[in-house]
Amino acid sequence: TGVGKTTTAAKLAARYAQTGRARDVALVSLDGSRVGGHEQLAQFGRQLGVATFEADSPETLAHLLERLTDYPLTIIDTPGLSQHDRRLHAQFNWISAARRIRSLLVLPANGQCGDLFDVVGRFRCAAPEGAILTKLDETARLGGALSVVIKQRLPLAYVTDGQRVPEDIHRAQAHRLVLRLGETAPVGRDHDHSENRHA
Repeated sequence: TGVGKTTTAAKLAARYAQTGRARDVALVSLDGSRVGGHEQLAQFGRQLGVATFEADSPETLAHLLERLTDYPLTIIDTPGLSQHDRRLHAQFNWISAARRIRSLLVLPANGQCGDLFDVVGRFRCAAPEGAILTKLDETARLGGALSVVIKQRLPLAYVTDGQRVPEDIHRAQAHRLVLRLGETAPVGRDHDHSENRHA
């Protein structure tokens, strides 16, 4: 929880809207369990000029998606549940009840490796086609999160590094991630290696 899913959904919608097609994207909130969950996405929608909708059951979601077939892009914001939440199975049922949904798993770059492996394992039932790494600006240890997505064979679609919409979301590019890894490499370790070379 708290990985920035709703803000990431808004960033994706904003990127699409920037091409002059704000009317071609719809935002759907399933986050009725959290106080203000629907409203947060609706506020983003108003700011972006993007239509927003709510669904409170699998049936409502399925019917809503049928109504939205004319939209080239529909982005669904799911509730923020931990991998141990008993409601997680019900959420998977929601997604499976609707057809043609492509899932992306949102993971925090500042998470612990063990926790991230656990999250990916628990969310396998949702059949994610890839991942989005958030909070790159909040960690100096990016290697752990990258190791998880690589070992779990999750294609990395996007990364985010701030709260600005849509400026702080970027398509994942290998060379940029390598540069970022170099920027966050522990200085002390490099220093030790240089001393060994001169010993």
